[in-house]
Amino acid sequence: PENVTPISDDNAALVFVRTTLKNLGLSATADGYVDEEGITRIVVKGSDATMLIGHHGDTLDALQYLANLASARKNAKGERDKSRVTIDIEGYRAKREETLRALARRMAAKALKYNKSVMLEPMNPYERRIIHTAVQKINGATSWSEGENAARHVVIGPDPKVKQNRKGGYQNNRRGGRRSYNGGKKSSTA
Repeated sequence: PENVTPISDDNAALVFVRTTLKNLGLSATADGYVDEEGITRIVVKGSDATMLIGHHGDTLDALQYLANLASARKNAKGERDKSRVTIDIEGYRAKREETLRALARRMAAKALKYNKSVMLEPMNPYERRIIHTAVQKINGATSWSEGENAARHVVIGPDPKVKQNRKGGYQNNRRGGRRSYNGGKKSSTA
């Protein structure tokens, strides 16, 4: 990445992640940097690293949560690091983000096509935010979150503020009555 600053080897979050990798006996390495937004990003690579991802990134999210707690603790100088820490393992986050954006586009198209709301599976706040951001870019669609705690999920539906241009289905352009037997053309003998 461009415009980044490497973090020191004594960074609390990096030390925590490296210690965790060592204690689990995984052959993986962790390095970190601070990006242009001030977010501390830790990148884990190695043959065993993917074991830390878990189902839909649940284990990765837990590791990231603990790394944030470690980062927020006071260091030897009595200072706290208040920057947010994100962890990526073998490019998982980027792949998952693209998968979620594609899901948001597909479900928004479905919601608009059928003019009905579509409910997604429960997600963590980070993943819900990606879905909401992707849906904001789709004209005529809107999204909101429902549920509580682990059951909180995104719902995507047609935006009530936007008039829907419905296509497809049978459209009866005639005002009623019977069709003539000559394909709808007026006969010249009438």
